[in-house]
Amino acid sequence: MHELFSANVPEESVSLLTPDSPAHRGRKVGTLVGGAIGTSAGLTLGLVTATLLVPGVGQVVAIGLGAATLLGLGGATAGKSVGAGIDEVIEEEHTSDLPDAAYFRNILQRNRSVIVVNTDHADIHARASAVLDRLSIPPETDDVRPPAQVTRRYVDDVLVISLSGRMVIGDANATFHDFVHDAIHHGSHKILVDLAAVTYIDSSAIGELVNTHILLKKSGGQLKLAQLSPKVSEMMHVTQLDRVIEIHPDQSKALAAFS
Repeated sequence: MHELFSANVPEESVSLLTPDSPAHRGRKVGTLVGGAIGTSAGLTLGLVTATLLVPGVGQVVAIGLGAATLLGLGGATAGKSVGAGIDEVIEEEHTSDLPDAAYFRNILQRNRSVIVVNTDHADIHARASAVLDRLSIPPETDDVRPPAQVTRRYVDDVLVISLSGRMVIGDANATFHDFVHDAIHHGSHKILVDLAAVTYIDSSAIGELVNTHILLKKSGGQLKLAQLSPKVSEMMHVTQLDRVIEIHPDQSKALAAFS
C-alpha cells in the first residue's frame, strides 16, 4: 500500500482485503495503512474501512471503497470502522454471485491478503502495475525477446486469439482488449486464448484475462486457455486462476471442449 501511494496511485483506486483474527489486528492494519500516507488519524476519508465476518472465510479487514464489493458484499459495510470488532454479519443470501468474488474469498481462505487497483486512467494503471509486478513475480532482466504480438482467427464459431512475447501493459494488451470486445459486440461468445509463445505476463495482462472471463460468463459465453508456457502456468498457479479459468494442454482439446 505504501509503495502504491508513494507512486501517486489515488487512495480511492486502492482496495485491501486481509484476514483478521483478533480485533486488535484490524486497528493495527488501519494504523499502518494510515501511517503510510502520512495521516495522523490513521485513515483518510478516501479509505472507507470495515471489519467483516464473511461466511466461509472468517473475520476480514476490508479497506477501500471497493473492498467489500470484491467479496460480493455491495455497499452494506461502507462507513464502518476498523478495530471495532465485527461490524456486520453478512449472511450467505446477501452475497453476490460474481465469479471474481469467489476467487478473492478463496485467496483469503488460504490466509493471504489481496490488493486491487481499479482505474480507467492509463498513467495510474502503468504506475500501479509497475509496483504490483515488482512485488510479485519479477520479469527476467535478461529477456530480450521481441515485443508481444496478438493475432486472431476463427475456427467455426470460436475466436482463437494467439499471444506471443512479453504480455505487459501497452499496445498488445490494448489489441487483445479490442479483439475481445469486438467479438462480444458482434455476438461471438466463445473465445480461446493460446499462450504457448508467451514468455512473460504481467498483472495488466492477467487482468485482461480475468475481465474477459467475467464478461463472457455474464453473457453466457465461455473462455478457455490453451498451451500455457511455463511462465504463464506459474503465474496462473500462484494467483489460483487455474481454478477459475478452464485450461487445456493444446488447441484441439480446448476447441473440442466448447459446448
